[in-house]
Amino acid sequence: MNENKLIRSWAETYGSRIENLARRMLMDDSMTQDILQETLTDAWRAWGRFEGRSEVSTWLYRIALNRILREKKNSVGERLSPEISKARP
Repeated sequence: MNENKLIRSWAETYGSRIENLARRMLMDDSMTQDILQETLTDAWRAWGRFEGRSEVSTWLYRIALNRILREKKNSVGERLSPEISKARP
């Protein structure tokens, strides 16, 4: 299966679940599409390393969750004062 078909299949099958997760955790509708696109891109890049020990849905959900947590961490850092942001490891 080529890249476009695989990503389209994932988006159609799992997209709404990923968007719902992003919407609930980030409380920002504008970020949901970005998270979905980034998740699908990350998954495509990692597809060769997918071992099949879990369902594809579980794997994609975890990729999305990691993306969301990274986004939350970055947005917290942006809200801190510059002095505090520089002091963070």
